[in-house]
Amino acid sequence: MARHARRTPPSLGWAAFLAILWAGAFALAYERGWGAAPALSLGEPQLVFEGEILPVQLRLEGEEAYLRFEDFHTYIDPHAYFDGGEDLLVLTTKDRWVILSEGDLEAWINEEPFRLAAPWREMGGSVWVPLKALSFLYPLNVTIHAETGLVTVDRATTPRLMGEIRTPAWWEGTLWLKEDPHARSRRLAAVDPGREVRVWGEVKGWYLVQLEDGRVGWLPKDHVVLTGLFPGETVRPEPRPRSLPPGPFHLTWDLVTVRGADPSRYPPLPGVGILSPTWFHLEEDGLVASLGDPAYVAAAHQRGLLVWALFSNRFDPDLTHAFLSSTHARREAARQLVAQAQALQLDGINVDFENVYLEDKDLFTQFIRELSPLMRRAGLVLSVDVTFPGGSPNWSLFYDRRALSEAADFIMVMAYDQTPGNAPSPGPTAGLPWVRKGVEATLMEVPPEKLVLGLPFYTRLWREEEGGWKSTALGLRQQEETVREKKLTPVWDEVHGVPRVEWQEKGRRYRMWLETEETLRRRVELARDLGLAGVASWQLRLGHEGAFEEVKAILDDWTPRRDGP
Repeated sequence: MARHARRTPPSLGWAAFLAILWAGAFALAYERGWGAAPALSLGEPQLVFEGEILPVQLRLEGEEAYLRFEDFHTYIDPHAYFDGGEDLLVLTTKDRWVILSEGDLEAWINEEPFRLAAPWREMGGSVWVPLKALSFLYPLNVTIHAETGLVTVDRATTPRLMGEIRTPAWWEGTLWLKEDPHARSRRLAAVDPGREVRVWGEVKGWYLVQLEDGRVGWLPKDHVVLTGLFPGETVRPEPRPRSLPPGPFHLTWDLVTVRGADPSRYPPLPGVGILSPTWFHLEEDGLVASLGDPAYVAAAHQRGLLVWALFSNRFDPDLTHAFLSSTHARREAARQLVAQAQALQLDGINVDFENVYLEDKDLFTQFIRELSPLMRRAGLVLSVDVTFPGGSPNWSLFYDRRALSEAADFIMVMAYDQTPGNAPSPGPTAGLPWVRKGVEATLMEVPPEKLVLGLPFYTRLWREEEGGWKSTALGLRQQEETVREKKLTPVWDEVHGVPRVEWQEKGRRYRMWLETEETLRRRVELARDLGLAGVASWQLRLGHEGAFEEVKAILDDWTPRRDGP
């Protein structure tokens, strides 16, 4: 009996034969799936944000779609703020500050009236935010698809990857949009070849696509041909018109307690480009007390110096809490600061809030976000003073340095008072290892091109008394006179990286860690090596020409690593 071997069809190899079997199995599984998914057009309206169906509730009213504030804050604008006490919705972007009252079409954008297409509303105990009416702020593309009950939202800045549905030659049957990226997933909708789709992602041979009616699902890659990538809109706020000293700058604070200071009579300030007089102080209800003097600004400008006036909270946590908790008070202060700056022809504002309750952390950031657009519109520079990360809640932890740096032009880190004047034991004002560690920690939250390193033009003289140590702040000149008068020989403190002197007099011990031209030079070199924006010294009247000259020498040899904020 003859043995007959099984033979492969002469025109078909094993690979092709298996491919056909796989394709047939895929087509069968694809066609049947696990049943149809519920139609997206049934039930409550749904929000599709950049290809993802979000687990939120929507309200559709005519041509507007409303989203609850909590979901708006989570998915659209994490900086959105609702003041429940004053019933105000406050929105801030890089160049706009928007204040909205309930049910009111009249809004305020950068303190100018503006009419909206739809207001926010309170419904069912929740605040509902109109998406289309506010889409221009972000900006967003918002489309309501009445036929499917879907509302699609995507950022205008997001690039669009487009494709066209084209079935392979071997395909037969209906093409289904799938719920998940696998053949046996539930079917969402039948789609026809030739339809244009937006492609949001890819997983293991499948594309996540969005149809023109808003529905989102998965198609096999070999059913979609990519047709082009269209870049998103480039949305940038207008550059703030300002003049800054070329390259890295040196700002020095000027402690002014009475009106009438005259910078034309100041001693030489080599290397200094900016004066920051301590003029503005917070009062109740957002009022701003001012020592501002136009003659001061004119004299400073005559010397080629910019003026960034300082705004202080008086280091009063209760006054600050009442201020930050009120949208009305924050708005009043922002208006006054900008008006004062324009009237005095200032070049910027430096915000110095210290000793603030930790619970007010987000509200302080909110105030800076609100102030920033007004400053930008007025052509003013906004800087904010902070301490190093770590430390106490009221003096360090309340600063959201990352968020503050996003809103402000510069962050001035006060790299001093390592040992406060009321410390139980003596120590340096700013040991160099402490400064380096603090700057590196700050750079984890603030970009170097926005960070300005604070320099101490003072030290503390410590004396031992019954029950502990007491200190007195000394400027650089007083410190040097003390060393000369006492005929002291400084020794280098290897632990703190600064020179130290100590002596006994009338049975008491005295210690002092010195701030010298050498320590200043090392700090400025640190700022240079880390690519910071510059340095700021506290304060003008405690320094002397030698200190300014030492800082200038490093600045003159400093190759900037930034193009500005």
